[in-house]
Amino acid sequence: MELLLVGFMKFEAIAKWFGISYGYFKHKAVKEKKLKELTLYCEYSVVRGGVKITKVYVDTYPYIGVNAKRVPLIPEKLTNWKSNEINTYSYIADSIIEETDTRPTVPRLNRKQEIMTMEETIRKDIHSFAQIVSKASVDDYGRASEGINGGGKKGWCEFIECRARRGENVCYDFVPLDEEDLKYLEQCWDNRMKAKKTKQTLKNVSERLKTDDELTKEQVYSMMQDWENSTYGVYIYRPMRDYLTNKYNDGEEWVYSQATLRHDWEEESAF
Repeated sequence: MELLLVGFMKFEAIAKWFGISYGYFKHKAVKEKKLKELTLYCEYSVVRGGVKITKVYVDTYPYIGVNAKRVPLIPEKLTNWKSNEINTYSYIADSIIEETDTRPTVPRLNRKQEIMTMEETIRKDIHSFAQIVSKASVDDYGRASEGINGGGKKGWCEFIECRARRGENVCYDFVPLDEEDLKYLEQCWDNRMKAKKTKQTLKNVSERLKTDDELTKEQVYSMMQDWENSTYGVYIYRPMRDYLTNKYNDGEEWVYSQATLRHDWEEESAF
């Protein structure tokens, strides 16, 4: 395993330390991002052909081989997800991360190459691994976004609007929203779409698309993601949390969450 060492290290060695090929590392955007990330692990200066390291904080890149420990547990966890049971891939991903003791211990960079907090890093790690868990389920149960028309070998799945308990990193104890809850959720979404921030964001994106021929999909995504992050808590998360907690007054907090419900073909054909 490659280690960071005080002294001169070639860019080839730095690429190997990150677990990527030197050919990929040489791309300008990748190189800039990785050298920015390197500041989390050591003090260094860029010199011809590599970097000169003066102080090492973490000598081993903490994300190499992580998925090799996690992925083997996916089949068992998915097998334990019974038909007509509501769950999320994030919950399964988090349980695997916990079981394998592979929780991030060093912050990472976000898409803007800014250093995230440890809380943000952990959430991002769960989200990324949840996508791997989700892909592993496609052959057997299809994609929830496609419903019964996109099922797999064993059955199909669908998204369910739920109330849930908020754990340290993910939600759990999912209960489907009733008709009254769904009406309130719909009102929250309407309020969000009518908000000044939403109208301004859509206007800005529309104007940029008309005037900027070099606007990339990534830039459009970035603008919409900024809108998502700045409005979800205000118009969806907090209003639904307060509404659900007050309605189901049981001494604990309820939050809104979208989860996945699985159906087996065998059970469907029995009716």
